[in-house]
Amino acid sequence: MRLEDLARWLLAAFMATAGVGHFLAADSFTAQVPPWLPMPGLVIAVSGIVEVAFAAALLFARRRRARPGGRVAPTRVSP
Repeated sequence: MRLEDLARWLLAAFMATAGVGHFLAADSFTAQVPPWLPMPGLVIAVSGIVEVAFAAALLFARRRRARPGGRVAPTRVSP
């Protein structure tokens, strides 16, 4: 396993654990929600769902390598 793959799996594991933690220990996350945001429970649930989705994307999304100059708009430089 390459170091890049190991780092991706570790980050996904941490993100998934934190995302699930949003639901299992919602009280501890409530203290981190600013008081001006309405419905802190909903904010915590949505952020947990997003965190789990990002973890899944790290593991299951197809990877694409950047191609230098592949999508650069042609430009004309005039003197």
